[in-house]
Amino acid sequence: MYEQAAVTLSEIFAYGRTFLKPHENILVSEWAEKCRIISEDESKGRPGPWDNSVAPYAVEIMDAFIEPDVYKLTMIGSAQISKTEIIKNIIGYIIENVPAPILLIYPTEDAARSFSSDKLEPMFRANEGLNSKIAKHNSRNKDNKTLYKKFVGGSLSMVGSNSPTSLAQRSIKYVLVDDRDRVTTAGDEGDAVELAEQRTESYSMLGAKIAEFSTPTIKGISKIEASYLASDQRQYHVPCPECKYFQTIQFENLVWEKEKDVFGYTVKHHPETVKFACKKCGSLIDEKHKYNMMLNGKWIASNPDIIHHRGYMINRLYSPFSTWGKHVAKFLEVKNDPTKLQVFYNTTLAKTWEIEESSAIDATGLTARCEDYLTEDNPFVPENILLLTGSVDTQPDRLEVHVWGWAANEEPYALAYKKFYGDADQDEVWEEVDDYFTDYKVTREDGRELSISYLPRLHHPIFVDSGGSNTQAVLNQCKRRYHKGFLAIKGVWGYDKPILLNRSKGGPKRNTPFQNIGVDGAKTILMKLLSTDKSPQKIHFTKAFCDIDYFAQITSEKAVKTYDRKNGAKIIWKKKKRNARNEVTDLFVYGYAAMKALNPNWKKLQDNLSAKTSEEKQQTIKPEPAEKLKRVSRKKRSGYSVHDW
Repeated sequence: MYEQAAVTLSEIFAYGRTFLKPHENILVSEWAEKCRIISEDESKGRPGPWDNSVAPYAVEIMDAFIEPDVYKLTMIGSAQISKTEIIKNIIGYIIENVPAPILLIYPTEDAARSFSSDKLEPMFRANEGLNSKIAKHNSRNKDNKTLYKKFVGGSLSMVGSNSPTSLAQRSIKYVLVDDRDRVTTAGDEGDAVELAEQRTESYSMLGAKIAEFSTPTIKGISKIEASYLASDQRQYHVPCPECKYFQTIQFENLVWEKEKDVFGYTVKHHPETVKFACKKCGSLIDEKHKYNMMLNGKWIASNPDIIHHRGYMINRLYSPFSTWGKHVAKFLEVKNDPTKLQVFYNTTLAKTWEIEESSAIDATGLTARCEDYLTEDNPFVPENILLLTGSVDTQPDRLEVHVWGWAANEEPYALAYKKFYGDADQDEVWEEVDDYFTDYKVTREDGRELSISYLPRLHHPIFVDSGGSNTQAVLNQCKRRYHKGFLAIKGVWGYDKPILLNRSKGGPKRNTPFQNIGVDGAKTILMKLLSTDKSPQKIHFTKAFCDIDYFAQITSEKAVKTYDRKNGAKIIWKKKKRNARNEVTDLFVYGYAAMKALNPNWKKLQDNLSAKTSEEKQQTIKPEPAEKLKRVSRKKRSGYSVHDW
């Protein structure tokens, strides 16, 4: 009995000697380079000793965590910019050098489990120094579970913010938060991170630390942006190889070759030719210089009076694992889709996405933008219109329809707006709408005639609102006209929703195809189009029917920030006035989504429309613009230029 007690006591003293042993005076980055081994499981293709020179911008971020004067650290960064590795190195450093209780918060418990299994445990296995300090893993050992790791002198608890009970336990010295902008509130108790901060009070005089990491989301509700703005706001500056001027690498300073037609419109981009234009001397810097620029870079604070809160912002253009050309190509792919463009802003540029508010757009002022097409003086439409879409908004006593014309680069033209009165449950009013779309035709200035139905019949250029009290009637009517291009749609709210979601069948008994659409993204596009008068980023209106009532409807909504304890801050669209009509806003959303669903090849459409025979051209009333169209195919190669999106 006494012998067994002595053994146990010996183990306790051994544990105490390990815990009380003076720790080596070493920085986090130095520890990582000296001790960290990256396993094949952690990094396919790049295993081996940690090398600080691979991502030199990460060094100061890691070391800031143990600065005596720094209580809080914020990193707002894009994807693939070493955030996860920085977190892992900080955890490893704490375990080996300054052991104490750690709390790691993820948005969900599943995300926390994934990090533990896929990222953390492989690091422990590959590093003997760490592994020897972690309690042995087995099914019966409560000190080593997926979400809880006991180590000499401390512990690591990993939780999801959606599990509030996990946040109300023991005191914590170190709080790490990943994906901050997606961390939710902890039930009725408030913000999960604020609750975690309260748990550090016992260590407030003993070096408690809080570190937040995230890609940003929407301007005004992004929590990581708010945290960064409260910090000393550091950005990584690199020297120009020519003039040595220190500057940040921003997307707006990338330039590449473009081909333009005789009218000055860009018809082809060459992202593979991308260069970085120095802000001071204008030198065009090839990406091969990026590595040396980063090695000689430095973090510069724009708010240096803040001492206790370090903030770091860095985008993916610095990443050693991706190229500028790849990011330019991605931008060109998504620039006309607001939901995809938001992802690009957040995850590549590390910028928040700003939502245009229609409250800043004057309905009266829009009347001055009306153009002279489809009027008595000019019955034609501009010759750059390439396809038409239709939209239908259903009301109990009427159907409102709109026809939209689309030029290249998704440039919209309002062509027709009409109301058909009648019970939306009855066939008569639908037959009128059917006939209207079937017969609808416009003539371009070059004599080319366009109709809504000129596309292949399997495409559906007419999107019909199926909401409200007439859902089943709308589905039935659209099913009958499916072969004519009618498609019922259903709006889905949320800025994380793409404009086109998966098509559905309208319920188990309805068996009617309908398209779910993300309305928030389309309304964001509308506000951007309304806020500029510069092609191709503007919306065109005709004097024929666009009056003050029309513009009051298209500017009837605004994006507002709301907050509740359960979901936190979010952006929603609301009418400016309670009883305001917003049918035209909805009709744009449906017409825009219909165009996106057609996925038009603008160049092919233009080539097809330009290929009319000279005999057909002679039948037009205004043949002159046709001559101009011939010149579109003549291209010239421009040199480097700033964006002309």
